[in-house]
Amino acid sequence: MRRDCVHCHTVVLESLGEVGAVLLSVFPESWEERLRLLLQVDWSISNPDWEGGILLKGGISRSRASVSWMTDYLKKQLGLETADAGR
Repeated sequence: MRRDCVHCHTVVLESLGEVGAVLLSVFPESWEERLRLLLQVDWSISNPDWEGGILLKGGISRSRASVSWMTDYLKKQLGLETADAGR
C-alpha cells in the first residue's frame, strides 16, 4: 500500500492530525461533514499534486516543510485555508 498511496506515510498522517485539530476547533458540531471531503482526494502516489510538495526526487519527503505543505493542501481541500489564521 505504501508503494501506491500516500495516505499511510508519516508526512500525511502528521498533516491529518494538524488538520483534524483545526477542524474540531472550527467546526465542533459538524466536523464529520467536512471530513467527508477527504474522500475526493486522489491519494495515489501518481497524483501530480504531490510533486514538489511531498514527493521529491521520486520519494516521499518527511521534512517539516513537506508536513506544512501537506497540511496546507488538506486545509484547502476542506475549505479551512484561513480558519486557523489566529492559531
